[in-house]
Amino acid sequence: MLGSFPASPSLVVVAVAGIVLGLVVMLELVQQILKGPAYSQARVIDLRPRELIVLGALAFLVLVLGLFPQPALKSTRLPLGQLVIRDVTFNPADPEILRGRTRTATTRTTASAKQESRP
Repeated sequence: MLGSFPASPSLVVVAVAGIVLGLVVMLELVQQILKGPAYSQARVIDLRPRELIVLGALAFLVLVLGLFPQPALKSTRLPLGQLVIRDVTFNPADPEILRGRTRTATTRTTASAKQESRP
């Protein structure tokens, strides 16, 4: 939203108000669900061993990917690199774009080009 603010401040204010309103409604629903009265006295059956094994494996996978995300990210680099559209204009609030220049995904800055050319 920071990039949208210079272009349309009123639209950003409406978007933020919508996010805040949605958050308030969601928190009220969660409070009613978790803190509300019990409607049933039925006994809740806990997870069976097979379900616990699946849940444990998924929890372990989430923990490992959270601590070491690079292997998963590296495996997606090549396919995503083939999908990148080469002529993409970035942030409309970028000062270079406001001056009439366009940036593309293949454009490199002069500082990065100088660093790559050094022996």
